[in-house]
Amino acid sequence: MQKNIFKNISTDIVKVISKKNNEPSWMLEYRLKSFEKFQESSFEQSILFKKYNDFLTKLDLEDINFEGNNQETETEHRGRHINFLQVNNEIVEKNIENSNNVIITDINEAISKYPDIVKSHIEKNPIRDKFEYLADAIFQTGLFVRIPKDVKMLDTIRYINRQENTNSGIFNKNLIILEDNSDFNLFIEHYSSIKSQNIDSIFGYSEDIFVANNAKLSIIEMQLFNNNMISFMNKRTEIGKQSSVKLAVGYLGGKVSRSRSYSSLIGDNSTIQDLHLVIGTKEERHDLVTSICHSAKGTKGSVDVKGVLTGKSQMTLKGMNKIEKHAHDTDTFLGGHAILLGNKARANIIPGLEINNRNVKAKHSAAVAPIDEDLLFYMQSRSLDKNTAIKLIVTGFLESILKRIEVEAIKEQIAEMIKFKFDEMSLTTIQDEQEEILAVKGEFKKLCKLSEIQNGEMKNMLVDGKNILLSNINNKIFATGGQCTHEEVNLEDGFIVGEDITCPLHLSKFNLKTGKALNPPAIDELAVYNIKIQDEEIYIEID
Repeated sequence: MQKNIFKNISTDIVKVISKKNNEPSWMLEYRLKSFEKFQESSFEQSILFKKYNDFLTKLDLEDINFEGNNQETETEHRGRHINFLQVNNEIVEKNIENSNNVIITDINEAISKYPDIVKSHIEKNPIRDKFEYLADAIFQTGLFVRIPKDVKMLDTIRYINRQENTNSGIFNKNLIILEDNSDFNLFIEHYSSIKSQNIDSIFGYSEDIFVANNAKLSIIEMQLFNNNMISFMNKRTEIGKQSSVKLAVGYLGGKVSRSRSYSSLIGDNSTIQDLHLVIGTKEERHDLVTSICHSAKGTKGSVDVKGVLTGKSQMTLKGMNKIEKHAHDTDTFLGGHAILLGNKARANIIPGLEINNRNVKAKHSAAVAPIDEDLLFYMQSRSLDKNTAIKLIVTGFLESILKRIEVEAIKEQIAEMIKFKFDEMSLTTIQDEQEEILAVKGEFKKLCKLSEIQNGEMKNMLVDGKNILLSNINNKIFATGGQCTHEEVNLEDGFIVGEDITCPLHLSKFNLKTGKALNPPAIDELAVYNIKIQDEEIYIEID
């Protein structure tokens, strides 16, 4: 029996949210039905994947407030002419002029002004994921888009979501409708407060997308939540004849990211690209499900997921592409690949194909592996240090996702965020590799910030009258005696090969890990000191 981690949500909360928004009775009825379905549904629709959702039952959500009170003020993105700025449960800025019968507004206004459109579309998908039902029951805001026939919006709409409160549970409802021969581009950014990392919060959404015939849609999304945020992201897309859709999400933060993307190609010659980029640097948990259903002729669907994981981060991809009996000449691909940087990172790739037509192309690809050592050796032989070589390999690995983002400014912004995460990744790798230290014999004293000694650098430091050599070799910190045991010469002026340092005076070698003297004239070993990394500061144990 599954643990009820949402026992503090009740029909009373559903009614309070509906009343606060002054909604019609049909909307309250829809919310209550959705909440009932939420309570009845299991965490996974497929029995194949149930064993991978155990982490959800371990979450402690007892103190989460789902009514969205106690609004805090956010200033970072105000006044920057962003089309939509959401802070917590409210859209606080809206800078857009609707013309040519285009409607781009918040979902609450749409329910009030365009009830027939909203009602006819939200009820089109009766079978939904558990957390889609939850979002439909307790959403407080969200985006409504309707692009009419023959209207092509060339500019990208930018939507920024900032979750500033702690211990809050906020859900959105997004409804996006493209009529025949229309174009629309959307860029969504998610951020959260860094003020209270020890108190969890939840953000989630249910997004229904309807693309008619000969239309084109692009939705790029970047999630950069802090590590106290649990997110539930659900998309459901229906694509008509000769239409194309591109969905791309970058998961660059958060504590738990649970994502579900279901796409249905119902029109002949329709296409979908469903792209996911995951970077985990600490203890993040990314749980992804993708599904493409081909039910028309000549359709093309592609799922491409790339993950780079270090620290204790984990990623699971559960994919299923289905080709129905009458979907002749279909082309489908499902790919999931992950690079593991460190011994404690984990990735599970579970691709599936269900094919009911022989006249098709269907492929899947899955791989989880560390960095290719031969490639790394080759790049280091070309005078690149290990950290730079790894960065280039990772960048190239992710390029297959980035190059398909057509708007250059968005591509550059995501690339900049990846660079930021890679810098964080380097520091995390050092910390993970040095969690296990020798038995404590003395007192740990702070030496310097981890960022002050970059990969490949070394420096002599005085600590309680002791001359200490601090070295960063391939993102691992060593602390030894700072002078050669044969002559009083500072070793920072020597040179390092592997984990051995050579004295600059008489060329004696010492192993930085053990302190052992490897060749004469030096005979005595270097002193070796325990170190620990805490809050990105280096500490050394002094007897």
